[in-house]
Amino acid sequence: MNGKHFVGRRVSSLEFYDDIGSVTGVALLLDDNNEILSGNESGYVLEITCPYGTQAMANNILNAIQSKTYRGFRAQGAVLDPLAELGDGITIDGKYSVLAHRAIEFGAGHLSEIAAPGEHTLEHEFRYESPAQRELARKIAGTRSLISKTAEEISLLVETTGDLEDSIAKLAVTVDSIDLSVSNGTSSSTISLKKDGVVVASKTIRFTGGVVFESDLAEGNTVIDGSCIQTGTIDSDYIKLHGELTVHDYDGEATGSLGYIEGRDKDGDITYGIGIMASPSRGQCYVTGSGARMGYGSSTGVTCTSKNVSISSVNGYIYFNVGEHEFSFGSYGLAWIDDNGDVKYAKFE
Repeated sequence: MNGKHFVGRRVSSLEFYDDIGSVTGVALLLDDNNEILSGNESGYVLEITCPYGTQAMANNILNAIQSKTYRGFRAQGAVLDPLAELGDGITIDGKYSVLAHRAIEFGAGHLSEIAAPGEHTLEHEFRYESPAQRELARKIAGTRSLISKTAEEISLLVETTGDLEDSIAKLAVTVDSIDLSVSNGTSSSTISLKKDGVVVASKTIRFTGGVVFESDLAEGNTVIDGSCIQTGTIDSDYIKLHGELTVHDYDGEATGSLGYIEGRDKDGDITYGIGIMASPSRGQCYVTGSGARMGYGSSTGVTCTSKNVSISSVNGYIYFNVGEHEFSFGSYGLAWIDDNGDVKYAKFE
């Protein structure tokens, strides 16, 4: 490669394309959004894909080809050294160009069809990649890292491109913030530390170990583990409760529960509803789809349904007042105190 060959007029047919030039600039394409330019865009700009390009590289290339013109051609039946390679220089009919295409007709003389593409056929018909270009293409379809430093920011970027799934991880540090982000094109996670707060955003945030929150807003702290939130006060507009919530006294002893609980109906049978209960055999107040009940175990209770109100006492008495008079029911019957203060009885038959 990079050899030079003379063909002259030893061809059966020859066609030259319009010259392209002159070259006034070189652009090294780092990625889809960034490039390094040497020279200017007043004439033809040679664009080269090179993610590792530098300004010095662009300047050196421009110094070698500045003001040069590109001359395309096509020739049939050319007599050319069989060792000539694509990329070599070639002089044909007094004009110098590059050998970008060659098709050898094996036979007498081993004549060749040779060409350097015109402007509109450069990428489509005559795309040539040298071993170095193929290696570069594999690197582009891989992982790229970049560290940049300016007066305002220091940033670290790692990304995969090309045939791999596009992913970008970036860390940026400025005078008043630290930003960390990871993205794969369909989802992303970010952590932003600023002087006035911290912002965490992600589809899923997962903590391992204990998480402790402390604040000067109020004394105390909050501890969150895999199954418990331990804190002093919970202030919420809405709490969704499944099952029952156990209530403890100041010594930590369980005293009852509230929520969807187990209770007793007026006949002493187990039922379930929404309510408050000290224990299954103690005070309880709950409602179901059929009614409401307040009672003490299955011993005493008041049950309300859509049609009836019932008062029950299995082992004791039922008391009620009408005006200044007190009445009681028991297994003996009805008892009350009259206006003279005497106790009166009415036995059940």
